[in-house]
Amino acid sequence: TSVTGLLKQLGEQPHIENCERIGRTEPNSAPKPVKVTLSSASFVETTLRRSHLLRGNKGYDSVYIGPDRSEEERKAHRELVQNLRRKINEEPECYHTIRKD
Repeated sequence: TSVTGLLKQLGEQPHIENCERIGRTEPNSAPKPVKVTLSSASFVETTLRRSHLLRGNKGYDSVYIGPDRSEEERKAHRELVQNLRRKINEEPECYHTIRKD
């Protein structure tokens, strides 16, 4: 599957326990996100750490891999991204990024 190919691009071959699309598919709409459950937390951590390697690969450059987040974490992350986009629009000449502290 495409998920298996994506993980191979990252140099990973974990056991995939579950893989499903999230949301309804409608005609002429963008592809829906895919939720993948891996067999161990170490595979998840390694996959997340290597996900930046996809940017240079044709076919995977628009793929985003994100961690599981609770509802509160999703809300906080959404606000953080909105603030980042606002800063980028206000100061386009500067480099802006989100860092873990």
